[in-house]
Amino acid sequence: MIIRSTLLISFFIIAGFSNSAPPTIILKDWQSAFKENPKWLQEGVYSTDKPEKAFIATGKISIEGLSLKTERDLQITKSRAELAAKAELLKFAYKRDKKEIKLPDHLNKFASESLVFSTYAKTLTVQGMQTAAIWGDEKFVWASVIVTQENVKLAKNFAEQFKIVGSSYYLDLYDKSKIPADLYKAFELNSDNKLVRTNLTSYFSAMGFNVASYLTHAPDLALPNRNDPLGQFLSKIKSQSFEEAQVEFQAEMPKIDKSLNGYLRALDTKYTDPDLLNQIGACFRELGYPRLASLFFSHTLAQSEGQIHPFALTNMGLSLVSMGDQEKALKYFKLAVEKYPAEPWTEKSRLALKMIDSK
Repeated sequence: MIIRSTLLISFFIIAGFSNSAPPTIILKDWQSAFKENPKWLQEGVYSTDKPEKAFIATGKISIEGLSLKTERDLQITKSRAELAAKAELLKFAYKRDKKEIKLPDHLNKFASESLVFSTYAKTLTVQGMQTAAIWGDEKFVWASVIVTQENVKLAKNFAEQFKIVGSSYYLDLYDKSKIPADLYKAFELNSDNKLVRTNLTSYFSAMGFNVASYLTHAPDLALPNRNDPLGQFLSKIKSQSFEEAQVEFQAEMPKIDKSLNGYLRALDTKYTDPDLLNQIGACFRELGYPRLASLFFSHTLAQSEGQIHPFALTNMGLSLVSMGDQEKALKYFKLAVEKYPAEPWTEKSRLALKMIDSK
């Protein structure tokens, strides 16, 4: 135990944190609040509105079996203790999501802004979190983290700036690399940006993907519907691009990039075909571009009779979940189950609804 205590003391000296009782609170503005509320240093999650709205989470890890010989060991231990505190936040968010925890209205609103729990994805997104303290005793290494209203505001502002800076970053990369993936990433980050849409429209046009170029140029405008005489005529013309894309897509080891380009080229004569639009969306989703995928799934539904499609309803829901819009996704999952209960692909919608309903 003497050896273990010596190692623990070394850890806190090197890492710059306290092993005293009570522990040192790193955030000066919160030192007096922690002093007045010693329970915050016990395992769990606590809420307060003094000195500002905040959630405090404290977690611990056992020192049994820990290696504290090197600086890397110490940093890993610190990270694990912080992770234990974050795990407490995850449990708290899950219980709140299931209505097992009730907060005052003003803190409930703050929780919705700072702790975004996704039942479907089993993830928690936390805004504006800082470490308040790390300390130890003979059995555990402890950590307290804090989520404050002021930091949530700063995090939101930063996220919006990142969205703009991030899309510009990928546009700059595309200027040098001419790799379409960089354009797609820029669109995912900031699809409303005129420069992003202009570049993507130009790329599609240069590749001969004229209908896709039109859709990114004017995403809110509808394509000619299935009764369009020109569309009906063109759809009957054999498309080698489509056939080649199908071979690539259905191969034992699909080449999604090649399939996508073939489908986009075939769209010029098959823009009234909802199945083709769905295939394009499926390719974008498979490649990790849910926002672009949702653009094509929306046109799939618009071109489908009754605005329903056996695959696109589920696909749209899955894309919206990936984009963080779970509430909107519910509409598509429910409609898929209602309209296509026997379709195997609908099982994905059914599973999504079960996970959401379990909260």
